[in-house]
Amino acid sequence: MAQLLGAVVRAEAHACSYGIAVRVDLGIPTPDAIPAPSPRPSATVPGRPDAGPAPRRSR
Repeated sequence: MAQLLGAVVRAEAHACSYGIAVRVDLGIPTPDAIPAPSPRPSATVPGRPDAGPAPRRSR
């Protein structure tokens, strides 16, 4: 994979040296293309209304 990426970079540089505009798209999103995460819900998780404390086991 690294050799293939190197070949693409060299080809792009070679084309640019001749004044040829090149746009290489590897399908990897840039940070600007990644959507921001949605806000986290509150830390409290609502339980069932009829749920009481968890039973404890004693040894």
